[in-house]
Amino acid sequence: MQINYCTQWSRHNNRPADSLTEDEARAAHEKGTLYTVLVGDRMRPDCFLEFTAFRCVGVEFLDAALRTYLDYTFQEKRPNELFISMSRRPQFPNDTDPPDRATVLFFKTDGQFKIERFKSNPDGIGSKRVGEESRVVDVTYN
Repeated sequence: MQINYCTQWSRHNNRPADSLTEDEARAAHEKGTLYTVLVGDRMRPDCFLEFTAFRCVGVEFLDAALRTYLDYTFQEKRPNELFISMSRRPQFPNDTDPPDRATVLFFKTDGQFKIERFKSNPDGIGSKRVGEESRVVDVTYN
């Protein structure tokens, strides 16, 4: 498996910004500054992990058109322990267009769980919430 590092994956241009060496990525991690790990081909990764200054890790899985089809957000709630706080699944109408709807799952450490559904606006700018439900779940494995 090929691993590469960069300062950030450009979602607008679908390409890495400013390549980093493994040592530079490790230094960014230790300082708590933004860096990204690309898994797979550097220009066409299968997914990437984005480490932020807020002790957060975002994981995005990319399709053949380099669109995010699934992403997760993990937050460090305790030292060296990540908690999955959000998952988003956009849905695409075809192989080339942007998503026309999405489902977002939110988790809190106290077991609060919320599902929100969104639909793109007809003009293609932004989206509106079209559904929401909440309940309490076991988040032991999150």
